[in-house]
Amino acid sequence: MSRSDNIGTYEAYDLHQHTHCTVIYMGKTKIAVDTFSTSSRSSPNSKNELGKEASITYNKQRTDILSWGDQAFEKNSKDHIHVDNFSSGLYSVFKKGNDNRDEDDRLLMTVVSDYIRLAVKDSIEQCKFKIENDDALHYAFVTPSEWEEEINEDLIRPIFIQSGLISLDDDKDKLLFFTDIESICYGLKDKDFKKYPFYRGQNTILCRLVPIEMSTVSVKLDLISTMNPLFDFPESRLFPKIVRSTSLSISSKDIKDSIKLFLQTNLSISDQDPRMNMMVEYIYNKELPDMVM
Repeated sequence: MSRSDNIGTYEAYDLHQHTHCTVIYMGKTKIAVDTFSTSSRSSPNSKNELGKEASITYNKQRTDILSWGDQAFEKNSKDHIHVDNFSSGLYSVFKKGNDNRDEDDRLLMTVVSDYIRLAVKDSIEQCKFKIENDDALHYAFVTPSEWEEEINEDLIRPIFIQSGLISLDDDKDKLLFFTDIESICYGLKDKDFKKYPFYRGQNTILCRLVPIEMSTVSVKLDLISTMNPLFDFPESRLFPKIVRSTSLSISSKDIKDSIKLFLQTNLSISDQDPRMNMMVEYIYNKELPDMVM
């Protein structure tokens, strides 16, 4: 298959030359990796998914990797180099730009490349099927929807090249990029689309709750418009596009104060104290989780 434009004709990259795909999702504190067959007769198998902490520990000379994916590994601050929570660090490196990166920034890129290489290797070893060589694989990297698209080519692709999973000479489509919102929509099975359809011309609001610290959660709202630039028939797959995004933080204290206000304005004086104390006491003992992908 080929595509044409005003400059010339180009051959499309044939992803079917790769028998398997590895999808990598980097969360705030964890990294998930899943390797599956690209055959149309099979679908991703969640049993192959590997999820580990985004952490890695080296010896002082950084010649050996002592532990990876295990935040509980016992570390000696004098003899070990420990790096974790890669996501926010990578974004900071990207915002600096290529010309302003220092030794710590380059170290982080090396750390992430080491981690990805080990995680992919581990994911492959957990598969029930046998993968002959690296050429059998292509990769998909899922980025947070709030990241600028430029980070993919400026930072993530060089990290993959550094890891040895792809080379500088490989076609760019051997490493694909998706936003987390795209991955949510693409991951829906046909049966799910019957329950949660995306109609052409109809906007959808996606709400995501992200715990950011104990007792505080970030609420992210994305207004998504559905579109289909390639096909125009009723059952064709629709692609999501983010039109507008916003977010806010809510703490358990905010919830308690709102309940207090509601009870004070909607209950008689005689009912206020016992009911309010009961509900506030209940919520006080239900803290938000502080671990998030």
